[in-house]
Amino acid sequence: MGIFQYQIILACGLCFASDAMEVLLLSFLGVILKSIWSLSEAEENSIVSVVFAGAMLGTLVLSPLGDRIGRRPVFALTAVMISVFGVLTAFCTNYPQILLARFFVGFGVGGLTVPYDALGEFMPSSYRGKRLISISFFWTAGSLLVPFFAWLTLGGNEVSWRTFVALCALPSIVSTVLGVLMVPESPRWMLTRGKHDQALRILRQAAAKNGGDPFLAFPEKTQLVDTDSSRFTGRQWYGQAFMYYGAIMAVSIVFSDVSANPDDNTTNADDIYSDDSNGRSFDFDYGAIIITSSAEIIGLIIAIFMVDRLGRVPTQTWFYFLGGLCILILGLLDFYRLHLIFFAFLSKMFIMAATSVTWLHTAELLPTKIRATGHGLGKFLFLTKVKNRKRLLIRLDQII
Repeated sequence: MGIFQYQIILACGLCFASDAMEVLLLSFLGVILKSIWSLSEAEENSIVSVVFAGAMLGTLVLSPLGDRIGRRPVFALTAVMISVFGVLTAFCTNYPQILLARFFVGFGVGGLTVPYDALGEFMPSSYRGKRLISISFFWTAGSLLVPFFAWLTLGGNEVSWRTFVALCALPSIVSTVLGVLMVPESPRWMLTRGKHDQALRILRQAAAKNGGDPFLAFPEKTQLVDTDSSRFTGRQWYGQAFMYYGAIMAVSIVFSDVSANPDDNTTNADDIYSDDSNGRSFDFDYGAIIITSSAEIIGLIIAIFMVDRLGRVPTQTWFYFLGGLCILILGLLDFYRLHLIFFAFLSKMFIMAATSVTWLHTAELLPTKIRATGHGLGKFLFLTKVKNRKRLLIRLDQII
């Protein structure tokens, strides 16, 4: 474990951050464009749904490609698509253009399992658990940057939301550059294609970059052997359908639609309030969104501490249960703003801990030759469940 792996962590981590940002910004973008472009509720919902529709298709196309043509080219394609269409979103001038741009952003997001699997294949087994969970800190950083960029740029006019969207595409642009420069093809994947010499050459380069003697680590006449004997089940991903994406969007919607009236006990007088040129308005409780997003940091620390002590399956089971319980409480009871923040914080903390372990566990269960395809299949199972969640989440907001 050395600089070779840390460079790959940086490139893959920024790709992870871009995924988080492109999903979370939907909670802001839908509200903003509904106000500025006078969209209907159905049109606003479609801006969210089309991203997950694109991700479903992207998962079915890009994940098998990761097993067929290699991790590296699919990593590059994923990052390029998110970057290009993320930036193009800022130049859209009408509703159909927005739908098209966000669909292809979602298509790129659908391939995110491939960079994650490539990262896992470069990790020494003794480091894999905690390092693969730690990559989710990039996701959390992206989740925190979105409300920060929103607070920094949004002013209720055409220019401000475009700047906001362009800023959210920056991590993916950097990830594309770093991926091309720093991430080689996975030696494990090469072995499944009989490319023994190329795989050995990459491992020797890695040893040299980490400060070791490549021919001491891998002497002459070394023969690499693929010993995968893993198995896979998609049920654990099915549970994510109603948890992580639902939770982050529900929380964002709750704190995006709060009243700006200072006399309303469910908010405070300092909430940001913006007006567009047509007299319509939108408001976001940036403080509450940032606080609840920071809960993911605590969740990841808990997961890192517990994953090897409690085990993969018990960690997921308990944290999914506790996260779901907090969401249930959040939806059934009537709270003031502080209570909403408290239970939203707990729900995101537990759910982030559980989902980070699910990603790790899936990568460990899958054999190399079908790892990208199988991981993508798991993601497809839960995307089919979240594509139309926005309407349900609006009902949750009305209940609260």
